[in-house]
Amino acid sequence: MRIGIIGGTFDPIHIGHLIIAQNAVTQYHLDQILFIPTGHSPHKDDKEIEQSAHRLEMIRLSIKNNPDFYFSAMEINAARTSYTYLTLQELHRTYPDWELYFIMGADSLDYLDKWMEPAEICRLATLLVAIRDDLDMNQIKNKAAELKRLYEADIRPIITPNVSVSSHNIRERVAKGEPIRYLVTPEVEEYIAHQCLYQEDEGQTPMNERFNKIKKALKKELDKDRYEHTLGVMYTSACLAMANDYDMEKAQLAGLLHDCAKCIPNEKKLKICAKNNIPVTQVEKDNPFLLHAKVGAFLARVLYEVEDEEILHAISVHTTGAPAMNTLDKIVFIADYIEPKRDKAANLKEIRKTAFEDLDEALKMILSDTIHYLNGSKNDKNIDPMTIETYHYYTGGSHE
Repeated sequence: MRIGIIGGTFDPIHIGHLIIAQNAVTQYHLDQILFIPTGHSPHKDDKEIEQSAHRLEMIRLSIKNNPDFYFSAMEINAARTSYTYLTLQELHRTYPDWELYFIMGADSLDYLDKWMEPAEICRLATLLVAIRDDLDMNQIKNKAAELKRLYEADIRPIITPNVSVSSHNIRERVAKGEPIRYLVTPEVEEYIAHQCLYQEDEGQTPMNERFNKIKKALKKELDKDRYEHTLGVMYTSACLAMANDYDMEKAQLAGLLHDCAKCIPNEKKLKICAKNNIPVTQVEKDNPFLLHAKVGAFLARVLYEVEDEEILHAISVHTTGAPAMNTLDKIVFIADYIEPKRDKAANLKEIRKTAFEDLDEALKMILSDTIHYLNGSKNDKNIDPMTIETYHYYTGGSHE
């Protein structure tokens, strides 16, 4: 098997990559081309590279109709910096019958001797170098001769048209709202637009950038209705914070993440709790959908890097409430109940009005209506004990 290897960040993959790969197949009768996106680049800050899942999906979309093209996530899945020589070594061990051809641009050839273990790269693979007609051929020939002398490199040209396109240019064009048609495949163009990739963040505050990243992540994790509800709670939390002289950004962040675990399957919620020593009551074991608040607080800390304990606590009690809630606890609990898309609870109009006048009074109204609803729907045995405790704390009433 004659296998062409083409690596890079592919952020995003574009027609230049595809043309070079196809020319390599044609000119050197390769059996397959393997696209291997970089995991942890030695040359770029990982924060500058779009998420691995997006890059992989764009590669899949670009090559799905070409039977000669395949992709591998081996570098992304490796817990190490992505170095070409390590990738080639792993391929050689795993597939000893493969004859490897490493595809690179002529500009990369000029500094191959600065890469990690260039001699090993040249030992393991024939180098196929894409030669554009706008490059200095004498300089390329001189560099190839030097590498052959230093490393016994087998360097062969891929003759390819001069396609002036780069991933960097594509990202810039998207950020400026300029078209990228014909620079990437139609499927990738649509994917970038649908996923809101490479949007312009310049001029935004760090908090707004953070919100946008979290929103993009939640849009994938939540269903459409839950995501819209989440945005409603975020904005309502901000409004309640304004009315109560509370930190709006903290309230927004807590509201945005309050349901981040809502759409996780119940069995997985239980497993997350067991694995991370999150206490589970008997009622929660019987009704694991109730765990989304506790699991949400855990995910907010480990996935979304929230360290503020007030925010985490507000997420953890937003469903049941808790005795002696602080201001943020009350804001998120109430916002979850009254956000604009809510329309089924009793007394919503009055509770909404009260919420902007007196948080405690609105809290009592919600707790009373909740207990009354659960009793009336014959779910008394499944009422979370914390809800009952919260109800007694704020109303002094009985749920009997």
